[in-house]
Amino acid sequence: MFSLVNLRVARTGDLDLIYQTIVEDATKGHYSENYYSVSDAKKGLLVNLNNMINNEIRTNITKDIFSRIIIFEKSEQPIGFCIISTADDPKDLEIWKFSIFKNFRNKGYSKKFLKKLLKSIRKTYPTTDIVARCFESSQIMMNILKDNKFIEENSGYEARFFRLKSS
Repeated sequence: MFSLVNLRVARTGDLDLIYQTIVEDATKGHYSENYYSVSDAKKGLLVNLNNMINNEIRTNITKDIFSRIIIFEKSEQPIGFCIISTADDPKDLEIWKFSIFKNFRNKGYSKKFLKKLLKSIRKTYPTTDIVARCFESSQIMMNILKDNKFIEENSGYEARFFRLKSS
């Protein structure tokens, strides 16, 4: 049976799955190790995810930042999530976190999700630059970014920094 994949804004019921995925992926080096090793960081992550779902903001050390969690789903079943967020440079929108849920990995969903996400971002924010950061262990994500015309730039970040090449 053919079923469509879509994007939707995350709901409160998605919170636990997103949180658990980030913590587990952090143990594999895809996100900050603090998410699994530092109690306050874990609590802060949960508070921020909740704020993103309910208020579309996350708080960093100095300010609140626009952040929206997008769910990728097939037949109303969540497959993965992405957080898009205002970046350090206010003219950029950052793919801040991106993950496919454990039971749906290695099936090509990341590529479909990113293509659909980029199309949606372009429609909503046609003139905004799109950037992403990846830790070194996120080789699959870096390859998917490169396959979608992201170019790596030098940066002062701990993670590798990519910018979507202008059309």
